[in-house]
Amino acid sequence: MTPLYVLADPAAVQAVLDQTPRMQGVSAEQARATILAGDVDAVRQQVQAYVDAGATHFILVLRRPGFYDREGIRLFAKEIIPHFRAGS
Repeated sequence: MTPLYVLADPAAVQAVLDQTPRMQGVSAEQARATILAGDVDAVRQQVQAYVDAGATHFILVLRRPGFYDREGIRLFAKEIIPHFRAGS
């Protein structure tokens, strides 16, 4: 289970990374290790690391910042998931 923030703007990604530890009460390192955040390529690489470790399913948490981020979910569905489907 992981939060998802697909954002093209590096400053927006950094803002999420800065805000998440305060919201979750964890260190910046812990927050960064447990969320998917970045542009499409960065999130794809993060998902690949989980796949390489044996993950076969993801539960995405949609919470602030990014709550109801329909564009992020759309990008995840259209640009990221297809790279991990069987036979791709």
